[in-house]
Amino acid sequence: MKSTTWIGFDFGTKHIGIATGETITAHATPLTTLTVKQNQIPWEQLDEIIQTWQPAACVVGLPTDTEGKDLSITPRVKHFAKALHKRYQLDLYLENEHLSTKEAKSLLHDRYGVIEKGAVDEMAACVILQSFLQRGDAIEPWLQNN
Repeated sequence: MKSTTWIGFDFGTKHIGIATGETITAHATPLTTLTVKQNQIPWEQLDEIIQTWQPAACVVGLPTDTEGKDLSITPRVKHFAKALHKRYQLDLYLENEHLSTKEAKSLLHDRYGVIEKGAVDEMAACVILQSFLQRGDAIEPWLQNN
């Protein structure tokens, strides 16, 4: 079985957490946090990340409430996901990110005792991506590169 690299995103209006993962071990690793300034996605930085990692697909955390209903930020996240797909022509999956930030903070606190904001965002992306990879679902992409 061939291992492929995937990239996970935790989108926020001020920061975008990014993680990488690979399919054979279903393991994800925090990568970086990008700053969103004046509602502008840092596309040049994302271009470099995509070029460097050459992912097979992307997973974007989808914010919902405890009942699975959209939150006020959900449409912006879907817009970001569509823009990622259009720009990079990669299969794109959405993963419920409910409680990912809480889990990220807990993991960071347990490992380091100190929680930095940028670290939370990239660790949340890691939680989202690893959850998706470990499930191993053969689901259809939300947006597919045909």
